Amino acid sequence: MQTTPPPVSTTLPRKSRRRWYVLGCLLLLLAVPVSYYFLTGWWGNRETEEICRELDQDDPHWRWLDLIGQMKSPPDEKNAAVQIVKVHALLKKTPFRPGPKWDNAPKDPLLYRNACLTEEQAQLLRGAFNPLGPEVMVEARKLKDMPEGRFAIDAERIPFELPLDDVQKTRAVLNLLQLDAALRAQDGDMPGAAESCQALVNATHAINDFPQRPAQLVRASGHAIAVGALERMLGQGIVSEARLRDLQAVLETEAADKPLYHALRGERAGVHHIYEQLRQGNLSFSDLLGGKKGNPSWNGLFFDTFPNVVLNAYPELFRTMNEVVQASKLEDAAQQEAIQKVEKKASSESRHMLTRLFLPPGYALKLAMASQRSQAQMRCAIAALAAERYRLKHGAWPRALDDLVKDGLLKDIPKDPYDGKSLRMRRTATGVIVYSVGPDKVDNGGKFDREDPTAADTDLGFELWDAPR
Repeated sequence: MQTTPPPVSTTLPRKSRRRWYVLGCLLLLLAVPVSYYFLTGWWGNRETEEICRELDQDDPHWRWLDLIGQMKSPPDEKNAAVQIVKVHALLKKTPFRPGPKWDNAPKDPLLYRNACLTEEQAQLLRGAFNPLGPEVMVEARKLKDMPEGRFAIDAERIPFELPLDDVQKTRAVLNLLQLDAALRAQDGDMPGAAESCQALVNATHAINDFPQRPAQLVRASGHAIAVGALERMLGQGIVSEARLRDLQAVLETEAADKPLYHALRGERAGVHHIYEQLRQGNLSFSDLLGGKKGNPSWNGLFFDTFPNVVLNAYPELFRTMNEVVQASKLEDAAQQEAIQKVEKKASSESRHMLTRLFLPPGYALKLAMASQRSQAQMRCAIAALAAERYRLKHGAWPRALDDLVKDGLLKDIPKDPYDGKSLRMRRTATGVIVYSVGPDKVDNGGKFDREDPTAADTDLGFELWDAPR
């Protein structure tokens, strides 16, 4: 029997089958980004855990709560930070205002260190101090006996929402003590002026290891004020060797600290703490981005729904912050060069916006430059105080800074933070100058520009005058 093959169907697949094809393609297209999202999240967590293990070996107390827990404050009666807040509260009741004639003077009345104030300038200061009453200055001057201090930190707050109000109060107290030292020196009360200068250094030191850059910038400005007050005091009269020794000791303590390291280590811990809280669900992006309860921001809602969009970028930011912290451990010029290199790499080679957002150009460099300048000022002041002690002992200036080491007044000659060499000293027609070459790294022979310290062809330093001057 002859059979014929069945006819070949020329009809298209049923419509329902086409729908399954389309749906399958859509699911495949969706599966790729979803898989990538979760895979990168898993990989990011793994990278972060690896970095944490490395840090646990290098710095066991680097995490935020551990870092804050290690900060032990002295008793309130010995805490310079508590005393600063107390003095500031008294100043709020009776503000200290020398007046517009002082504030708007064409030149800073304290700029030229061995020049006495005019009678009008002295009267302006007395007119500002008189309304304060004795209690304010008694409390402010107590800082001279408070070499230790630490501002309170609430570890439960979001790290970058820590209030800096108390730290900022230091500025008003520094201004008060600076002018107090100037007026006491003007009136010939050199022991009193030395006490006010020592209170200045202790007030600056009270910022201690506060774990934020803005706080350490306040500290750097305090260094400039304290050194300027010391230089002016020694330009006005003779201070006893014992008081000079005490001033040199508190300055050496302050100069040995590392404000940049404290700030960057603290901010790294703060960023990691926020990351952990977000990952664990204890903190939402809506809270972090400022969304109000019941009315969260759209971007906060988006990141709360897809947190790995941000968190996946964290390992790169974490490693870069570690590099910045490691750079802050270096000394002087090497520190600044390393930070510049890290910041340049972060701005040009970073794959994630998060790194560029948290580490913009100048993030650490601004404080590094301020710290380097502070070191130059304080080291010059330390050597200058030793030189003044030498003059009181021998009746003549040292011929070189080596003489101060041989006489036991310095352990060694301080290094210039700009070029790594020893600080310079030069005899002048009116005294001596101890100086650093400054940011341009060019030795200009101790030439200063009091009106513009950052001008070209100038150095940074501390000037001492012969007694008749």
